[in-house]
Amino acid sequence: MIDTKVKDGLFEKPEETRFKKGSILLKPGEKIEKIYYLKHGNVRMYKKSPAGDVTIHIFKKGSFFPIALFIGKLMNKYYFQALTNIKVKISAPEKVVRFLKDEPEVLFDLTKRLSKGLEGMASRITENLGERVDKKLLSTIKYLSQSFGKEEKGFVRISLPLSHNDLASWLGISRETVSREMKKLAKSGQISYKYKQISLIKKN
Repeated sequence: MIDTKVKDGLFEKPEETRFKKGSILLKPGEKIEKIYYLKHGNVRMYKKSPAGDVTIHIFKKGSFFPIALFIGKLMNKYYFQALTNIKVKISAPEKVVRFLKDEPEVLFDLTKRLSKGLEGMASRITENLGERVDKKLLSTIKYLSQSFGKEEKGFVRISLPLSHNDLASWLGISRETVSREMKKLAKSGQISYKYKQISLIKKN
């Protein structure tokens, strides 16, 4: 329903723009001249730090970005990168804002997404304060299972393909540390991991 409203009310042409995994759509300091509507795939919002890349948020299908920065008249300090192969529709920021003002249902959906994203980020920060690396990693995997998980018998499979580098960027730690802790979590029966596919094992 929301997707149909967006398609019919905002985009006059049916064409979608494709970006390959790893493509950078926006860099820090660049002026926000486009708003993307994500039709397929996932986009990562991250910031570089002395310790490495730190993932701030992952956008799912149906998301507008970076609409919050544009509405808040904020300077962009982040990278927006295709985490998978993606399909997007692109519109001028002013046109998107006018559309949202005229479509309260779509605006409410956007507000709900932003609220969930903020809550998820706040939860990750508070839960990880002062925790050991293994607990931080498990907390992150649980968060990802809630956001991108698919319930199956005995486990929750995270649909997002994640490398050890990806997980390291969530936590701001080294890939080697993630690899070591992932082996421990798998050995203890808390997770399974194969070919970038992570599953959280349910406790009986």
